[in-house]
Amino acid sequence: MSTVKILAINTCTPHASVALLEEGVVLEECLWLQGNSRGVFRQYQNLLAYNTERLLKSCEISLSQIACLAVAVGPGSFTGLRSGVAFAKGLALASEIPVAPVGTLEALAWQAGTGTFCPIMDARRGELYWGIYKVDEHGVSEVFPCSVSTPSDLVDALRKYEELTLTGEPLRDRDALPQSLRAFPVSLPVTWCLRAQAVGELGEMDFLKGKTKKAEEVLPLYLRGF
Repeated sequence: MSTVKILAINTCTPHASVALLEEGVVLEECLWLQGNSRGVFRQYQNLLAYNTERLLKSCEISLSQIACLAVAVGPGSFTGLRSGVAFAKGLALASEIPVAPVGTLEALAWQAGTGTFCPIMDARRGELYWGIYKVDEHGVSEVFPCSVSTPSDLVDALRKYEELTLTGEPLRDRDALPQSLRAFPVSLPVTWCLRAQAVGELGEMDFLKGKTKKAEEVLPLYLRGF
């Protein structure tokens, strides 16, 4: 019986990545820093395609051997998000591979450890993407759905939660966050940058539970208009 191989993609965050997992173990992962200038949709696609092809060749695995394609569907960078989802859907359609859509915030919470987490992401315009999730060995459960708000409004929303830990790349510049938000405990810095590995691990869980979608059913998650 062949082993389960998962190809995972994350282009929703500044540090994009692709990973190949087999039976929950990462065979190889490739990370790169995305650009943020306008009109670079083609460049995003080219980098993603190049790194995905390089990853598969390095592991000597073909798309026909992939059981499921896990992709981060948002929230996140508009250009990165739409290019990643479009690329994943193209691969899935061409190779008839099921897709496991994975929420970016859920994946951030998952890689942070066990407990209750509030992952945050830069939404620009002085706002943050955030949500609250409980993580255990069985997966991630939603406590508060992903939202977008100013840091001050986020602080107000978090007041009623206890034993909650923050995670996410905005924590690298904690001086830019409100003092009241800085009072919350934070996860280890190594968990702040979302990796495709976490996307793949959650995607594999959904695949084994039969919770996958056809390529045409996969949609990006936008929390606001752009």
